[in-house]
Amino acid sequence: MIDAVAFLGQSLAFRIDLASRENFIELASRRESVLRIARMLSYNAKRNITSKGFLKVDTVSTTEAILDNNGKNLARQVIQWNDPTNPNRREQFITIMNAAMRQNT
Repeated sequence: MIDAVAFLGQSLAFRIDLASRENFIELASRRESVLRIARMLSYNAKRNITSKGFLKVDTVSTTEAILDNNGKNLARQVIQWNDPTNPNRREQFITIMNAAMRQNT
């Protein structure tokens, strides 16, 4: 019985200490506590807006010896995305892009 009461007392002391630490901005670890303290000080925290961008790649070329599905070497050739004269343009474009991204991603 004494062990149970001691455990209960220790558990309550831990919870009270944890809750009291959340009332000081230097010691708070929960985000809600920090925002609550900031609102109490008349500071309205705003969320950061993520950056956005648009990238359009029209042409690609490479100096590496990259082969497409037909065995054609794509080195030193400029491949355009919407080239109506090249029926394999999409596959060649993606092959070059994948070769370029392989080491970096």
